Amino acid sequence: MADARIALCVAQGNALDDIDPASGYSLSRESYERVRQSWRNQAKQPGWSEYLRPDLEKAIAYWAERRPEFTEGDDWLPGPATKEDGL
Repeated sequence: MADARIALCVAQGNALDDIDPASGYSLSRESYERVRQSWRNQAKQPGWSEYLRPDLEKAIAYWAERRPEFTEGDDWLPGPATKEDGL
């Protein structure tokens, strides 16, 4: 499966350095921003709850492990929202 994902990433124009060889997933800055924006949009929607926080934290940890230069000092939630605000 990873080989198929790698081939797809290459066909989409991803640099080989931006592809995780073990999983075949893109680790490009564009992919990071897309995932981050998806979570920001989710947090803005009605119905956000603490139930979703573990999944958000897993997503952040995934990127922090693979691309710490992207996550360092980066806020995944919109605006000044914090745990105390319910986000």
